[in-house]
Amino acid sequence: MPEQFKKIDNQELELSKIKPTKVNIPKPIELTSQQDENLLGLANKAKQAEGQGDLKTAIEFYQEYKDEYLKLKKESRKEKIHLREKEDDQEFQKKAIDYMQTLLSQGADKNYVAIGLAGLDSDKAWEMRETLLSQGANKDWVAMGLAGLDSDKAWEMRETLLSQGAGKDYVARGLAGLDSDKAWEMRETLLSQGANKNYVAEGLSGLDSDKAWEMREILLSQGADKGWVAIGLAGLDSDKAWEMRETFLSQGANKDWVARGIYGDYLMAGVRKARRDRVEKE
Repeated sequence: MPEQFKKIDNQELELSKIKPTKVNIPKPIELTSQQDENLLGLANKAKQAEGQGDLKTAIEFYQEYKDEYLKLKKESRKEKIHLREKEDDQEFQKKAIDYMQTLLSQGADKNYVAIGLAGLDSDKAWEMRETLLSQGANKDWVAMGLAGLDSDKAWEMRETLLSQGAGKDYVARGLAGLDSDKAWEMRETLLSQGANKNYVAEGLSGLDSDKAWEMREILLSQGADKGWVAIGLAGLDSDKAWEMRETFLSQGANKDWVARGIYGDYLMAGVRKARRDRVEKE
C-alpha cells in the first residue's frame, strides 16, 4: 500500500474487512512534498467517503488516487531509466575515446577517427579533434564528425572550419540530428552559398519535424536526388517517412540507398546522441 495511506488513521470499515489476494508490494516511489500532499488529499477523501457509506464517491477517489499514483510511478521509472542511460553513455564515451586514441597510436587513419567522434561532446573529444586538425586531419571529415552536436563548441568549430575552407557539403552532412534554430539557419545559409542539395538532404537524418519535411519537399522540387533524400530518412519510423520510402521505390529510387536510410548508418551516431539530448530536455 502506498505511503499516504499509512498516514491515515486505521479505522475498522466494511471494505477493510475484505481480505485481498496477497501480492508483492513494491517499494514506494520518491515524491516531492507537493505530490505527497496531493495524493494524501485524495486518500483522505476516499477514506472519508468510505466511512460515510458513500461507496460510489469513495471508489471514484480511489480510482483518481490510483491513476495519479501510477502516472507518478511511470514518470519516476522513466527518469531513472534516462539517468541510467546517461551514466552508461558517459562511461561508453570515455571508453570509446580511449580506444580511438589507442587505434591512432597504432596507425589508424586520422580522418576516420575524426568522423568516429560524431556525437561525442566531452573535453577529451574536443581535445582529440584539435589534435587531429593540428596533425593534418581533413577539415571536411572533422566537420562530418560534428554530427549530433549542438553545443557552443560545436558551432564555433563549424564556423572556424568553414572560414578555413572546409567544404560546405560536409558541414551540411555534419548537421545530422540537429533541429535547433542555429542548425536551420546554417542549412539555409549553406544552400544559399551553393551547398549540394543532396548532402543537405542527407544531413536531415533523424529529423521528423515540420521544418525537416518542408525542406525535404523543397529539395526534391529543386532537383535533389531521391536516393540522397532517402538516406536522410535514417532513423525515422513515422508514417510520413514510410510513405516517402514507398513513393521513392515506386519512382525507381535505388533500393540500396533506401535501405541505407532506414535505421541508419554511421550518421546515426549523431542522430542517437541528438535523441538523448531531446529526452533530457523533456
